[in-house]
Amino acid sequence: MRLALRLLSSLGTLTLVVAFQFFFSQPGFAASFPCTTSSLVLSAQNGPANSPSTWSGGTVPSDGNCVVVRHHVTLNDDLGTEGGTGMGWIRIENGGTLDSDCAAPHAIYFGSTGGDPVGSGSTENPGANASMFGIFVSYGTLNLSCSAPNNVTVTSANEESPWYIHHVYGDYVGCTAISNNVCSGNSAGHGGVLNLQNAVLSHLGGSALYFSGIDWDMTNGLNPTNTLNISSNHITDLFEIVADGSNLQPGNFLVARNWFDAPRPDPAEGIVYFFGGTPQSWQIIDNTITGAQTTSFLVAAPAGSNNIQVLRNAILGSATIPFGVAAINAGRANSIQFNLCVNPEPPTAATIPAIYIAGSAGDTTTMVSFNIIQGAHTGISQIGEEPTFSPTFSFNWISQWTEDYGAQGAIATRSGKVTELYNVLLTENTGDPEYMIGELAYSDTSGACGAVVQQDHNTIYGIANYDGYANVNFAWGDNGTSPHTCIVNSYARSNISYGGNIGYYNNNDDDTWNLSQGIEYGGAAVHHNLDYGAATMPYWNIQNSPGFDNGVVSHPSYQQYGDLSVDPRFLNPNRRPNQWDSICGGPGTDDSLFQNLARRSGFGGTLNSCYSIPALWSWVRLGFAPLNMQLIGAGHDGTWIGAVAPVGNHP
Repeated sequence: MRLALRLLSSLGTLTLVVAFQFFFSQPGFAASFPCTTSSLVLSAQNGPANSPSTWSGGTVPSDGNCVVVRHHVTLNDDLGTEGGTGMGWIRIENGGTLDSDCAAPHAIYFGSTGGDPVGSGSTENPGANASMFGIFVSYGTLNLSCSAPNNVTVTSANEESPWYIHHVYGDYVGCTAISNNVCSGNSAGHGGVLNLQNAVLSHLGGSALYFSGIDWDMTNGLNPTNTLNISSNHITDLFEIVADGSNLQPGNFLVARNWFDAPRPDPAEGIVYFFGGTPQSWQIIDNTITGAQTTSFLVAAPAGSNNIQVLRNAILGSATIPFGVAAINAGRANSIQFNLCVNPEPPTAATIPAIYIAGSAGDTTTMVSFNIIQGAHTGISQIGEEPTFSPTFSFNWISQWTEDYGAQGAIATRSGKVTELYNVLLTENTGDPEYMIGELAYSDTSGACGAVVQQDHNTIYGIANYDGYANVNFAWGDNGTSPHTCIVNSYARSNISYGGNIGYYNNNDDDTWNLSQGIEYGGAAVHHNLDYGAATMPYWNIQNSPGFDNGVVSHPSYQQYGDLSVDPRFLNPNRRPNQWDSICGGPGTDDSLFQNLARRSGFGGTLNSCYSIPALWSWVRLGFAPLNMQLIGAGHDGTWIGAVAPVGNHP
């Protein structure tokens, strides 16, 4: 522009006319916001984005333009300029596609300056006078997937304001002109395909409804089939990824191997938030979260989910901003496995559990297993009032800080029939006047008991509190004789209680125990357990009726119940997740551990294969392998007592 003005001031009238004709015929004429019909650029045919022949009128879009992609347009240059005015919204309509040639690194810079994505328009038809722009896919495909070093970058031109990717049922199609800051066209229901791989995305989304970051309709039965694939990206300063719609598309939803750095989701929602409908067979796997700006979850499903896989995600909170794995309020057959969630010791109680899980009637296949959880208010908080919800919590390693004593358990179960197998639960520290509980089972239903807990082969490593309330490792029932806080038809076999003040505490006179054949032994449903090192008492039973014991012989009794009171002599109970970083060659810090796990995304450096969550899980649990071989064959099932098989002197 500055060169053109110098030419105009020095040339005569004829030259002036020629200069004007030359200037305005060039691709990339810089417009200004709000867009008008004259600065609205429509695709005319398939082609590269920087070719005038691709666009109606021959104008290649650039700073200040709003764009409608109605054909197959391929990025072969940047759209917008970093530090410049940036682009207005880009609409994909009419089955169009926007992708990249992957021949070189390309970028899209949006001209957002604020957080209003709608302006004079609506959520289905954003106005040109909005202050927040992005990619609006009403009908078509957005495919930004190029391997390094030719990654696609998308951000705001000023590198701070939010932008969005939006696809919602009812979005407008047919934009050909802008009047009163609103595009022409009509509302319609079409599908959309989103494929983001190996991209670098920054400052995505805000709190405006349907412009949360990536809002994607997943309604079933549309054309094209609604699909979301967000994989192997480095996404910084994200608000949320929101799945919208009803009667949702089974499958076709993958969020995998992304590095979410400095996310800021709504604390009541999550980075991946299922808004409406019940997702089915969707996957959230191998993602890493670092530097969270707000407290929330990786996955939140307030309406429930079916057959969701939440696998091998690495989540690092901070002392003041805890972060969790998942909050799922209903559904069935969900799998939350091999996730690593670390929240350093907080100054006060954390506000969320690491995993918050409920299920629907008859769900017997939900599994929360093989997870490594350090910190959070509770490791696993099982909620809801559904009496036939029967999940399995197994093979987890969970520790708690003393500040979260009020959570009443590294695992807290409250309803349904919960099976707990081979878990290692431990107390990191204790203090006056707090009381710590390793595992608490009780009913929170009003007026009746309803919680069944089946506990085999668990290990709880407690710390005695000598200055305040007693720390309890296993607790059943709550508040003495209150009938709605008891457990029913339960059992506990082949468990280890180590340390603490009280090992096994039967704390409600209304508790009932499973004395059926094959479950009871010696007249009790609690048997073949080990307690060692309880500072106050190994067992405390407030009931006189049989169940916890046979009503005559008290625990511990090897002859009656197969109980043991020997030191298991654990291999190394001081193993913690950050020490795995040292084994892999790092400095032994949480930050280094998670920065290396973030490299699974393909960003941040070369991945060292040592940084494997399943390998870390195996190593940290092995620390609780007993060296005492007396535990072999001492279990109720003829195997060992405890969560981890004894290794003797040859670990």
